Amino acid sequence: KIKNYKNIDLNFAKLIEVKDCSFYFQDKKNKILDNLNVKFEIGKIYGIKGPSGGGKTTLLNILSGLIYPKTGSVLLDDNLINSNNIASYQKFIGYVPQNTFLFDASIAQNINFNLDEKASFDIEKIKELINKLSLNEKISQLKEGLNTQVGERGVNLSGGQIQRIGIARALYHEPKLLILDESTNAIEKDIEEKVVNYLSSIKK
Repeated sequence: KIKNYKNIDLNFAKLIEVKDCSFYFQDKKNKILDNLNVKFEIGKIYGIKGPSGGGKTTLLNILSGLIYPKTGSVLLDDNLINSNNIASYQKFIGYVPQNTFLFDASIAQNINFNLDEKASFDIEKIKELINKLSLNEKISQLKEGLNTQVGERGVNLSGGQIQRIGIARALYHEPKLLILDESTNAIEKDIEEKVVNYLSSIKK
């Protein structure tokens, strides 16, 4: 029996299940997802592969609660995800898009995701993430280090470095579920391997 809690905080224990899920925009005959069933277990890494327009991003948007399936459901363990508990569910999720937006603020603020200059943040956690994601060499070359203002579009940072700041931003808040939507495609191969190995080491 599926439980449907109302206005209650959820716990993340074992898995997320996409059950009998279909999605389309206007025409029911042109389904992006058609009766999809898949389970994602905690402590594992999954890759979603397919052609352009095959529904990969749609599935990620459903998993992250940005859109609801037209038919079927998303379950966290045995709890139905709906409008009553979506806010609680989304607290578990770190979502990194292909194109990370950087605010016109310092690197540390962009990772902390708080533009209030008076806000406190865990500098040691940020330094560890910078090191693990192979950003320390670049940041150590900057005159003001983590306090360097990146500019609205990440001035002086490569596409791969911006993507890694996006990953650091998600990991800083210690999500239970990390979703990467082509978030490493601008990162050099050897560094991408280090990033994936790091994610694998912390997945549990």
